[in-house]
Amino acid sequence: MNLNTLETMELTTMRTDMKCAVCDKHKAQLKPRKSKLTGANLLLCVSCFEKKFEPRWAIIVVARSPKMGGLVAVRDYIRNHRYVGEKIRAEEILPR
Repeated sequence: MNLNTLETMELTTMRTDMKCAVCDKHKAQLKPRKSKLTGANLLLCVSCFEKKFEPRWAIIVVARSPKMGGLVAVRDYIRNHRYVGEKIRAEEILPR
């Protein structure tokens, strides 16, 4: 399957090993989306897709990397909690 096919299709599956890249839950329906932060191709459940969520780990990685835009690039995601999981703490973003 090439990337162009993946971008235009929606996956409906009963396989238990398919999980949403954001909420990490098994879902019967997953939609492909390219991460706006990292550029990675992700499969998201309908709920995370519609809310325009990004994986929590991706927000932290981009916040730590000046080359990827740093904190400025993820400010909206952190401020509006556009991810699943605990609140992102400063200790997770700042270098040790």
